[in-house]
Amino acid sequence: MTVDEDSLAIQQVLAGETEAFAGIVRRHQGRLFSFARRFFRNEADREDFVQDVFLQAFRRLETYRGEARFSSWLLSIAYHEAVRTRSRMIDHAVLESESIAAPGDTPEETALKNEARSVVVGAIRELPPRFAICLDLFFFFSNSYAEIAETTGIPLNTVRSHIRRAKKLLQTALSSHTSEVCHELH
Repeated sequence: MTVDEDSLAIQQVLAGETEAFAGIVRRHQGRLFSFARRFFRNEADREDFVQDVFLQAFRRLETYRGEARFSSWLLSIAYHEAVRTRSRMIDHAVLESESIAAPGDTPEETALKNEARSVVVGAIRELPPRFAICLDLFFFFSNSYAEIAETTGIPLNTVRSHIRRAKKLLQTALSSHTSEVCHELH
């Protein structure tokens, strides 16, 4: 995914070649599905969400000024849509367990990796939402503090504070879990 590919596709779409938007969708849908996992536990909800984000982006494409990366602009739309959608829905879905096992892992390694994933995901889910979203955008989407501030509308220094506090809360939660596991092994 390059800036030039996005810029070219945007110019083509704005010139009436709407099929060029398919390239934008291909380049960014994986990132949006990953982002959707932070807000929606149900696969159908994630699919609907990603489709809605792309529809909004298509409709607002002429408002993209190119001052920020296109992916940041798209994540901003996604963030605001996720907040709006989550405030309207009740999420009854159970957390889907997605295996992070690598090919060739033994069953024990697979179980340990999935347990570790479950613990980390659980700890992140326990964070206050304002901390979790900043942490997700920073670590999982490689956004800078400035990009997170732009995406969420949260002031830059507050983003820094949220990420610092989220790291400390995670460290505390994970260290207490590690202590419990180690105690059980003795």
